[in-house]
Amino acid sequence: MEHRLGDALAQEVGAIDVLFNCAGFVHAGSILEASEEDWDFAFDLNAKAMYRTIRAFLPKMLEKGGGSIINMCGVEREGRAEPLRVRCVERRP
Repeated sequence: MEHRLGDALAQEVGAIDVLFNCAGFVHAGSILEASEEDWDFAFDLNAKAMYRTIRAFLPKMLEKGGGSIINMCGVEREGRAEPLRVRCVERRP
């Protein structure tokens, strides 16, 4: 249902020049402590939300000749990476 908000906003705003997606969530415990619901929430926020936003805004961007899309996923807490965290699996070097 939340993806309808992005579609509605894209219709209201129309064509844009820049789309900046920035989201990040990391579960407080290790992957061994994370439930499947925790994993689903993290993936929905860190990856699917970007996909849905791009799908909502890209058609109008293409119609007007293009634009820029910036995707950022920040999930580190307190300036240190901790082992076994439920991290953004779509992250690439």
